[in-house]
Amino acid sequence: MHSLFPEFERIDQNTLFVIGNGFDLASGIKSSYYDFKQWLILNKRDQLINLMDIFFQ
Repeated sequence: MHSLFPEFERIDQNTLFVIGNGFDLASGIKSSYYDFKQWLILNKRDQLINLMDIFFQ
């Protein structure tokens, strides 16, 4: 059977992708927009920080 997303076939089979519904935050995973922005700041991703400031004011 062929996958709809063949690029994901190369990802470790132990990886869990959870999308939406607050499961990540309820599990204590720091994945809010604020947490992402803090990661961008720590990793000096200035261009992405500027985009976030434009779109998520």
